[in-house]
Amino acid sequence: MTNSNLMENEATVINDPELHHICQEQKDSVAYIKMHRLDELMNSMMSALIFARPEQPKKYITTYIQNLIENRKNGSEVKGFYNEENIKYLFKMMDPVSTGFITKEQCESAFDMIGQKKYSKTYLKNFSHSRISLETFINYAAKISSDVDQNYMNTNAYKD
Repeated sequence: MTNSNLMENEATVINDPELHHICQEQKDSVAYIKMHRLDELMNSMMSALIFARPEQPKKYITTYIQNLIENRKNGSEVKGFYNEENIKYLFKMMDPVSTGFITKEQCESAFDMIGQKKYSKTYLKNFSHSRISLETFINYAAKISSDVDQNYMNTNAYKD
């Protein structure tokens, strides 16, 4: 982290009205987390962990990070953490009476539940249909999941 980048992030953090009451060490910590986008990485990992519910969560997280590193080294596209079964379950939660469709708002809410609100708003802002099918929902989930991890990997914040 360069001093210039840290100073820019510190200025952002210092001017954040929600953080006016915390000490400088805490502000530095927040600036560090934001600069390296660790909050996004942790959110992505936790969402993956909650969806997969593996028997060995520590091993799962280690593998998750190793896959990110390998994909970056190889220049490969990142595969999202959602599997089709998880997405179908999430869709079913939003469609409790099994109509086969959910609203745009329900779709946004579903992705917000798994920490992907920022990405869902991007994909759904120009969506003109009032109803979203399971197939469309699965396609959105795959794209969002891949973009979340790919976006993090392509930043200067990510280092092996």
